[in-house]
Parts: sequence; structure tokens; C-alpha cells
Amino acid sequence: MKNRNDIAVTSSVIGNFLEKDYLLYIIGIAYLISQVGLFLMKGSFINFPVEAFAALDVFILTLAASVHGIGRYGLKNMFVFFMVTSVVSWCMESASIAYGLPFGNYYYSEILVPKLGNVPLVILPAYFSMGYISWTLGLILTRQFHRKITGSAVFTIPLVSAFLMTANDLCFDPVASTILKNWIWKDGGAYFGVPYINFLGWYLTVYLIFQIFAFYVSRSKTDQPVRIDMQITWIFPIVIFFLTGLNYLFTPLVIKENPEIHQSLSLVTLFTMIFSSVLCYINVHMEFKEEIKPDI
Repeated sequence: MKNRNDIAVTSSVIGNFLEKDYLLYIIGIAYLISQVGLFLMKGSFINFPVEAFAALDVFILTLAASVHGIGRYGLKNMFVFFMVTSVVSWCMESASIAYGLPFGNYYYSEILVPKLGNVPLVILPAYFSMGYISWTLGLILTRQFHRKITGSAVFTIPLVSAFLMTANDLCFDPVASTILKNWIWKDGGAYFGVPYINFLGWYLTVYLIFQIFAFYVSRSKTDQPVRIDMQITWIFPIVIFFLTGLNYLFTPLVIKENPEIHQSLSLVTLFTMIFSSVLCYINVHMEFKEEIKPDI
């Protein structure tokens, strides 16, 4: 049976573990491994079910968003964010599958199961996880690091974050649909089989999610600032976004089929997701450099 000293030491170790954000490092490494695994499977270097590894990838991404988000906003607010993303995304996806708006005419194949109605369940955590990462990068690009969201920021953050989230779809949708057939576009489209309206629909959908959440947290008493002395708090989501982009960027190195799609998307990724990640890192670096600048 443990004595009080043992319990105190254990609590101290756990507290130190969480305080130093070691969990973020562990999740970051796990996500790196999953991205490398997916990359190797693209080139058939390893034989493993792609669907299983993709599910693991979504799980780690969801864990990353959850851990970081709870540390930033608390469990209650992150539950609200999850519910907003889930309800809005499911409604918009269902509406488009039934009526062709806002994304266009499409349907999900039987590759992605199980489904809630006509929408695969995996879509909900995918919206939540990358949505939260994009939201946080929007905070970085608008320099809202340790400030409560007020004034014009309530509107500018959703506008910027929605561009980042849509950029992610711009980089992978043609592969996921035209090549992998995870979903099928009934009428095709000019962007390698994907219709133009899809990306407008994406922007509208994620903008609504971010705008609702911005209104909510701007009025929340629990929207507390992140510890400004911990750069990892802000670098972590940048790394997640960057690693996701790297996978798209280097795909042409291991897949020689459909070069017109893979090489084009590699260029799109370079000048959207990779550029955004670099810009976010510069913002974080400048923020912390200014924060520690001695008074003269």
C-alpha cells in the first residue's frame, strides 16, 4: 500500500508531465509515424491495410485536437466545438447528398463505413480534428495568441481559419474521390473531377462552424489564455498541419500513376498548406521574441 509520500511523488510526476506538455510531444511523434506509414503504403513499401492506417491517422489527429483544445479551452468548450462541427458538417453533407448543395452532387461509396444516414461516421471526427487545427492556425495568423476573442477578431478569425481548412480539402479531394473513389462526384468537375462548387461549399460549411464557435467563446467566461511561456502550445498545431501537407507534397515521389493529379496537388500543397505553416511559425517566433524583449 502506498504511503502519502509515494502518492505525493506520483502526483508531482503526473503534474510535471502535463505542465511541460510532454503529452503533446508524444502525440506529435505518433502522428509523424502515422504519416510516414501512410506515405510508405502509397508506394507499396509495406503491406498493410490502408483503411486501417487511415483510421489510426484520424484517431491520432482527433486525439491531438482534443488534448490541445482541452488545454486551451477546457473540456466543456471543446465538447461544444465538437458538437458544432458534428451537427453543422453532418447537416451540410446530408443536404448536399440529397439536393446537391452546398458541395455538389455526390455520394459516399461503401469504402467508408459505418454511416449515420448517408454520411460516414469518420467524417465527423475528421471535421472536428482538422477544423480545430485550422481554427488554432487562424488564431496564430491573426496574432490572437493569448488574448480573449473580442471585437473584430470574432469575425476575422473564422474568415482566415476557413481558408486554411478549405486549403486542406483542395490538396486531397481529387485523390480521395477521383482516384480512391471514397466518394463519387456524379457530374464530375473541372478540378480533376471535383466541381468548383465543392470548395465554395467547404468554405461556407467550415466558416459557419468557426463563426458559431467564435460567438460562443467570445461570450464564455472560461476562455482563458494559453500559457504564453510555452511555445510548444502554438508550434504543436503548426507541426500537425505541416506534416499533413508533407504527405501530400511528397506523394509524387512514390506514386507514378496519374502524375497530372499527384504532381499538381503537390504544387497546390506547397503554396497553400506548406506556405501557411511557415507563415504561422514566423508569427509564433515573432510573438515570443517580442514577449521576451527586455524593456529599455
